[in-house]
Amino acid sequence: MRSFIGLFVGFLMCSSTAQAVETQDPTCKGTAPVSGLPLAAEMDEAALKCDVAKANSAIAKSEEVFNSSSTAFIRMVESKSDDGIYVYLLIEEDERLKLDARYLPKRGAPCRAKTTLDEDLSYTLSMSAVNITSPDVPNYDRRERSYKNADGSNRREVLTDVFDIITTVAAMDAPPRHFSRHTQSTDSVADLNQKIISIANQSPDWACN
Repeated sequence: MRSFIGLFVGFLMCSSTAQAVETQDPTCKGTAPVSGLPLAAEMDEAALKCDVAKANSAIAKSEEVFNSSSTAFIRMVESKSDDGIYVYLLIEEDERLKLDARYLPKRGAPCRAKTTLDEDLSYTLSMSAVNITSPDVPNYDRRERSYKNADGSNRREVLTDVFDIITTVAAMDAPPRHFSRHTQSTDSVADLNQKIISIANQSPDWACN
């Protein structure tokens, strides 16, 4: 299994600083619709690009704060509007995975934890990364909830009490995949996100300065 993980992760490697989808204002003002797509798809694609731009900006900020850039095959940014931003980088090291978790608070000292995962957990996360690059996994999850009314009709409610989790994973022989989820998402991408967050939350290696 050790050699399999090393080979697999090697195929997935991508640079944490070279994966920006395009240059745009991280506030995403004036994001243009994507031509040739239905309106709903245009809005989803524009929202995804906005989210990825903001995630790239957060990763760049974390590299500046910690004076450290890393080559990662999974990058994830968790944005808590009332708290700060968490950046998670999964990096191959000695044929295992290392989680480099970074916290950028709105106030106070930034924090960081580096945790090396065991082989089994490295394998589990690697396979989860493969699964979410499947073409049938959508890139964007809308910030809304669907309900069925008593008369059988449907209604949708915009979610205003969630925050964003943006994930990028490289795919074999393909461009990297970007995913935008929120805290109430429940698919395979959200499952991978929660696994990574859980590992970071349980790490004893956090240090703030």
